[in-house]
Amino acid sequence: MSKVKKKHISAHHVKYGISEQKNHYFGKLKDFCSAAGGPGIFEMIPRRQLEYLFLMRYLPYRFEAAPDEQVPDAVLKQLRTFYPALIKNETISVTRDGPKLPLADYITTGIELLIYTDRLDPREYERAGELKKALEPFTSFREAQETANDRMYTFMDFLGYYVSDLNSCLYQLEYRPSLRKGASNGIENVLLVHSRVPEKTYVTFDGVSRPAIRVCVPSAFYEGIYPILVPLGELGLSGDGSDRRLPLYIQSHALRRLTERLDCISTYILQMYLSLSILEMHSHRAKDGSFKIEYRIRDTKAGYLVAEIVDDKIIIRTFLFITNSGTPEGEKLQQVSALRKLDKQYLAIDKLSTFMNADIRTSKELEGMFIAAGCECLLELHDKVAGFNVKKGSESLLPMLIKYFGVERKHDFFAPDILERWPKKVSWVQPRSAGDV
Repeated sequence: MSKVKKKHISAHHVKYGISEQKNHYFGKLKDFCSAAGGPGIFEMIPRRQLEYLFLMRYLPYRFEAAPDEQVPDAVLKQLRTFYPALIKNETISVTRDGPKLPLADYITTGIELLIYTDRLDPREYERAGELKKALEPFTSFREAQETANDRMYTFMDFLGYYVSDLNSCLYQLEYRPSLRKGASNGIENVLLVHSRVPEKTYVTFDGVSRPAIRVCVPSAFYEGIYPILVPLGELGLSGDGSDRRLPLYIQSHALRRLTERLDCISTYILQMYLSLSILEMHSHRAKDGSFKIEYRIRDTKAGYLVAEIVDDKIIIRTFLFITNSGTPEGEKLQQVSALRKLDKQYLAIDKLSTFMNADIRTSKELEGMFIAAGCECLLELHDKVAGFNVKKGSESLLPMLIKYFGVERKHDFFAPDILERWPKKVSWVQPRSAGDV
C-alpha cells in the first residue's frame, strides 16, 4: 500500500500567501476608509502603520467548543455553515449620512480602524490630527457602534437557539478574542460554544409520574444559560408571596404540541419565542385554576401555554393553538361558526400552516367570522411569520373552507411576499443574583 506523501509548503509559498492576504486586506481597508472619510484617507496612513494594522487585523469569526465542554462536531459545523448565511446580507451605516457597508466588514476592518484612530499620536505621526479629523464622521458616529454591538449579540443568541433543543441540550456563545501568533498574525474573533443539558424532574398528574424539563434561556450578553424563575405576580396572583419566584418546567407533550400546531415554523424559532413569551409574560387565570400564558411570535398571539403549579414548580402541560377548544378564541369561534373539535381537525384550522397558505382575507365573510371570534391575530401572523414559513407552496385549503362555511369568494387580494427577518434587537431579563438560578 503506497504512502500518501505530505504536501511540502515552501517559504516561497508562505510568503506568496501572506502577500495575497495583505493585498486583500488593504483593498478592504481602502474601501472602508473611503466610505468612512472620503477618497485619499487610506493613502494618508504611513506604510509602516499599514503593516502594523495588517499584523493586528481582526480575522473572521470562528467557532470553538469552550474548554472542558462537550460540544459535538456536528453542532460546530452547523454554526460555521449558518453564521455566514445569517450575516451575509446585513449592512450598517458607517457615518450618519454616508453609505452602508457589510456588517461583517464593520466588525472586523471597521473596529480595527476605530481603535487605530483613537490611538493615533501626533508625536509618532505628524498628520495624525489631520487623519483624525478626516475620519471624525466615522469615529463620532456612536449609533453605528452600538448597533453593531447589539446585532452581534442578537446573532449570537439566535445562533445559540439554532443548535439548541430543550429536549436534549442548550448552547450559548461567548465572544473571546485572542491574538494569533506565527506566520499569519491577527486578532482571532473566537466564539466559544458552551453547552448545558436542561435539568429534568418528575411531577405527578392524576396519579401518574411524568417528566418535565427545566426551561432555560441561553444569553450571550449575560454570558450564561439561565434557568427561568417566574414571579407569582406575573401569573396574576396577588397578596402575600406574589413576589416569590418559582422554577419553570415544560413537559415534552407541550413541546410536541407546539411543533405540531405551529407546524410551519422551525423548532429552534418556536423555542426561542417560548423564552420570549415567558420573559415578556401575558398570563390569564382559567376557571379550573390553571394559567394560560400567551405564546407570542413577533408580539402577536398565536396560542396559549397552559400551566399549573405543582410542588412549588410551574409546569407547562400543553400548548393550545388560538383556534383550539379550551381557548377564549376557540370557544367564541365555536359559537359563531358551530364548529366542533373534529370539524377543526378536518378543516386543519387547528394548525398555523393552514392560515399561512390560505390568506383568509381573500374572503371577507370568512375574514369577518374569524375577527368576530377574536382571531384577528391570524391575519397579522400571516404577514409576520412569512419569513419563517417552512411550508411555503403547500396546497391552499381556502376553497374547502369557503365551501364548508357556505361563503363565496367576492374579493381578490394578493398579499405581497413579505420576507421579514428575525427582530434586530432582543431584550433579556438578567438574573438578580447567582442564587436566583
